[in-house]
Amino acid sequence: MAENDPFELSRLVAAQDLVFETVLAELRAGRKETRWMWFIFPQLRALGRSPTANFYGIGSIEEARAYLPWTQVQSNLDPKRFTVRTVPALLAKAGAWEEYYDGQRPHEQAIKRLGKHKAAA
Repeated sequence: MAENDPFELSRLVAAQDLVFETVLAELRAGRKETRWMWFIFPQLRALGRSPTANFYGIGSIEEARAYLPWTQVQSNLDPKRFTVRTVPALLAKAGAWEEYYDGQRPHEQAIKRLGKHKAAA
């Protein structure tokens, strides 16, 4: 663990660097076709079900706070184009979810798992 990277956030940036242009192309096209969600939009580690999700997951509020302002991460993000608010709208417009759950994304399982994680904390 590097002294200036106590949460090993470089694991996310290293993975992002390998596929970032592909990610941008897929987002622009409105269709995700390759595997990158774990490290482009990392989730809570407690929500992960696979070794990959656990490896790239954010383990604490301190890690999330360290990740969000991290200069290396910010340099790859264009907040005017791809944000938590705009990406779902772009995907919905492109019809990316039409084949799944009648175009809707059920969040019940994630909410239940978040509740369990919060209760355990």
